Amino acid sequence: MQKNKYKRLGNEERESISRGIAQKISIREIARGIGRSPSTVAREVKRNSGKTGYRAFSASRRARTAAASRRKGKSKIGKQEALGRYVLEKLEAEWSPQEISERLKMEYAWDMTMQISHEAI
Repeated sequence: MQKNKYKRLGNEERESISRGIAQKISIREIARGIGRSPSTVAREVKRNSGKTGYRAFSASRRARTAAASRRKGKSKIGKQEALGRYVLEKLEAEWSPQEISERLKMEYAWDMTMQISHEAI
């Protein structure tokens, strides 16, 4: 049996959840209506219910903010100038990412700001 790839809730689904809650429809019925698991809908409502209850617009805004924060700051090379210069210098000298990573571990064993995996390079 093939599993479906997980897909985040969209704005239309959030709007359906919001309308369903306003009409006092059960979580299970809302989930059935949008083709999602009841646990997905329940988590969404619990995570994004504020003082005024669940609101699709607010939930969507929070989801975008959370997704952006997961993506931000992932580039250690971009943050650490010295690391970026070192990596670029070695790449221009045709070193492999594995070689660069291993050399950094040897040369800067005490300095975690100068450590990076070959996958990140």
